[in-house]
Order: sequence, then C-alpha cells, then structure tokens
Amino acid sequence: HDEPGARSEASEAGGGGAEAATESTGWSSEGAGPGLGIFRVSLSSSAKQHAESGSLGRWDATRWQECDKPLRPIKADPKKVIDDVNDGLQVDFANMYIGGGVLSGGCVQEEIRFSVCPELTVSMLICEVLKDDEAILFRGGLRIAKTRGYAFNLEYDGVFSDEQPPPPFLAAIDACDYRDWGRGALGHQLEPATMLRELEKARAGFSLHQFADASELLGATKSVPGVVATGNWGCGAFLGNRELKSLEQWMVASACGMEIFYSTFGDQGLARSLNRLSEDFSKGGTTVGQLYRVLSSLSRAGRPGELGRPGAIFDAVRQALKAQGGGGKEGTESAGVGGG
Repeated sequence: HDEPGARSEASEAGGGGAEAATESTGWSSEGAGPGLGIFRVSLSSSAKQHAESGSLGRWDATRWQECDKPLRPIKADPKKVIDDVNDGLQVDFANMYIGGGVLSGGCVQEEIRFSVCPELTVSMLICEVLKDDEAILFRGGLRIAKTRGYAFNLEYDGVFSDEQPPPPFLAAIDACDYRDWGRGALGHQLEPATMLRELEKARAGFSLHQFADASELLGATKSVPGVVATGNWGCGAFLGNRELKSLEQWMVASACGMEIFYSTFGDQGLARSLNRLSEDFSKGGTTVGQLYRVLSSLSRAGRPGELGRPGAIFDAVRQALKAQGGGGKEGTESAGVGGG
C-alpha cells in the first residue's frame, strides 16, 4: 500500500483474508490467516501518525546520533543457523523483489527459505517491489523440507518433521547492492546516506515490538520475540562488509529493544569478535547513538582502504568507544570482510 493512511482489503493467504489500517499501525496486511500472515511495513506511511511517540516514522541522522538506547547483547555462533532460532524474529536476506530467484534457479539464503517453506511464495504474487524504508513481515509459513549445502552445492535432505515447532516471525529486508562499486564499495558503504538507508531498512524489519497491540500480526503467539536471528546480511553477491553490516544490525536491534543471535556461517573469527564486542560494550551503558557517531567518524576519516583489512573496523570502533568511556580490551580477532 503506497499511500499513507490507505485502507485495503487483504488478499487471502493461508486462509481468511483480513483488513488492516495503515493509519493506526504503520503496517498493512497483504494476506493474513490462521496459517500464514504477510504484512508490509512502511516507515513513511506511519511517520505522521507516530510523530509524537517516535515509535515509527523515518529517523534522520540526528535521531540516530541522539539515540540513548543501550546496546543489547549479541550471541554470535559460527555453526548454528538462523533457522534454528524458532523463538526469534528471523531475518530473510531478501531481494527487493520478494522471493528473488526462487522460481528461476536461485539457491542462496532467501531462495532456500522460500523453497523449504513454499507458502511464502504467495508473497511474490501480492507484494510489490520494496522501497528503501519498507520490509515484509511473515507470521508462520510451514516448513516441509530439509536441505544440506549452499548455493550450487545445495541438496534436498529429506522431509522436515519437527514436532509442531512454533511458527516463526520472518522479516524480509533487502540490502544495498554494491557490485557496481568494485574496489570503492567499502567507501560507499561508509557514506552517511548509505548507512542511514541500511539502518532504516533494518528498522522497518525489526520493529515488530511496536505492534504488540496488533493481534492480527502476532496471531496465536500473542507475544513479541525478544531476539533477532540474523547474520551476514547483503554480504554475499552484494559485497557488503561483514563487520559494518553486523554493527548496523546491532544498532537497529538495540534501538528496537531486542538482542541478537548472529550466525556467522562458519566464520569463527567474526563470531569471536562480535561476542567480545558484546561482552565489552553491552554491559557498560554504551548507547546506540555512541556507536552511530563512531561509525560516522570512520566515514569522515576517509580511509576505506585501511578499514578493508579484516578486523580493522572492529578495532577502530573498539578504540573509539573506549575513548568515550566504554568498556573493552585492546585488540580484536580478525574477521572476514566482504562476500559470504
């Protein structure tokens, strides 16, 4: 629903269509029923309605700089995957056209998810291309298959038959694509406008807590997850920097009052570094605004070549936060940067 304040009768998906008002909630029901719910969240459409409370609506750089929410804990794991966190808000590393290449040979994170949860493909019929401040939230979506491998090594691994796992919430957010930037990709990622776009995109997806009174969205669970299950969002074909993307998602989850489970997809160095940063700065009162200001200063420093070294962004952040009075020990484990 592109126009703020519009009302629309939802398409049926998983049984029982429903009507939702964007002017009162900031989200609209594209299709909702007892099995599958599909909801489109737009920060722009809710900006006017939430201007006083500040709950939704777009945040500018000043709002991020002044955010006094404390950084929440991260639990990073190189072996456990996003799908293992059934009680959290799982993240779909989406294409701006929801579903990506699931029907045409695509075989990475989003396509795998849509393949093993085929009900999600309904969204490809009823959801338009995502704007920069929009996300799609799924409630439910029956999983029917297991897989092994990844990308061109992906294989079917049998029927998925867990005993009634809780229906997860899934946030579909599309990252910026830096492939056209080549060697200049990191410098572009550090630009304030680019970072702001990624922060706002993630906030649209992570803001489930703002809808605690939205029984249609929450369904039978009646509660909001306290954990975001995510990982190297946009760090594969789109060439996002893993360290920067993890820090951006840390800020957004913390601003939304949620902790993070972070799957590093086999990268043990990245997992160690994130766990150390969490241990040092999520317990010492370091705020989202402080971390935002540090990352903004990296952009102004104009040294993306140096920051491209594995571990360099984490080291720079640790040093700057420590200088501001945060916790932390010197040094950071090297972590992979870029693809994945």
